[in-house]
Amino acid sequence: MNLLSLASKQIWPQVLAVAHLRPTRLFLLHSDDYQESRGPAQRLKRFFDRSDELLSKGGTRLEPIPHDDFNAIESKLDELVVAKKLNLSDCNLHFTGGNKLMATAAFRWAAKRGLPSFYIERGHQLTMFEPRDGDLITRSEKLNGDATDRLDPVELLRCQLDASEVERTGQTLTLNNRGGSSDEEDFFKRAHNGNPLDEFLEISGSADTNAKSGDSLELNTAAVLLKLGVPRIQRSLRLKVKSTIGVSSRRPHAEIDLLFNWNGRIPCGWWTARIRNRMTISWWPFIANCRTPCRPEPTNYSTVSGAPSRSVRPKPSRKQCRPSARPAASLVALSVSAKPTCRKKSFSLPVKTTSSWS
Repeated sequence: MNLLSLASKQIWPQVLAVAHLRPTRLFLLHSDDYQESRGPAQRLKRFFDRSDELLSKGGTRLEPIPHDDFNAIESKLDELVVAKKLNLSDCNLHFTGGNKLMATAAFRWAAKRGLPSFYIERGHQLTMFEPRDGDLITRSEKLNGDATDRLDPVELLRCQLDASEVERTGQTLTLNNRGGSSDEEDFFKRAHNGNPLDEFLEISGSADTNAKSGDSLELNTAAVLLKLGVPRIQRSLRLKVKSTIGVSSRRPHAEIDLLFNWNGRIPCGWWTARIRNRMTISWWPFIANCRTPCRPEPTNYSTVSGAPSRSVRPKPSRKQCRPSARPAASLVALSVSAKPTCRKKSFSLPVKTTSSWS
């Protein structure tokens, strides 16, 4: 099957569509605008060429089309079909990307030529439009985000980066044999008590050689996520400004503490952010069942520059307080020395679910 797809900055719908339909060839239709269309299309091609799980190398083609002329867009699509000798009965059109004029023209062209076309809305909702007997039949389905869980999170990050690039990939964390076979109740009890979990991890790659006070928190967080079903996590990944012709940049400007791909989402990252008064804030996921309202203890953020420390109590989100049987995740700002506590004596983390993290 051949997939004709309008490219834009929306990277994730492209990945989901390919993972769902598994086309033999992908034609990324882009305009001349590098920031909005051509650049993302080039990054997508590099990603798909490197990822053998979705498309074979060379199965992705870049095809320029107009962006401001309705009739010219339709004519260009007709020319593409003839030039590539495409069988229209074996083609689909994906029009989530592109500007409104491109999407409208491509959609009308597909309807006139009898091609099925589809749009992916937020929440992985796919709506298919199928021309049939002079009418247009629509159907909707929910895409399975789990199909992309094992994709390389670093390559996905590279695919969406525009002004920055990866300076250091950092460490790759997975569960070792002991971590995979350990009893869940005992594992999560150790996590709740703040005991080190690095003995359950298989660590490869390189990070900073100097030990930091927040290393144990990052490793414990990674271990919990891996136990919940995340296949792999990248730690201590650094970014730098993208080098251009005549300009070289080496100094990193940002670091991602933990990076992973989960349930059809663009890689989730916890950034080490340095703000005006030079306080360092680390973000980590505090995962709990919604039936159990959990709040972190007050956190003291001490500054490096000598300014007085302050106490912050993050407010629980609505998802944390709303009674529900579905597990959810929230981000809570904690210093590297802070330890979350739960109001109930027993604390259990949910096993892997298909719910999306917001």
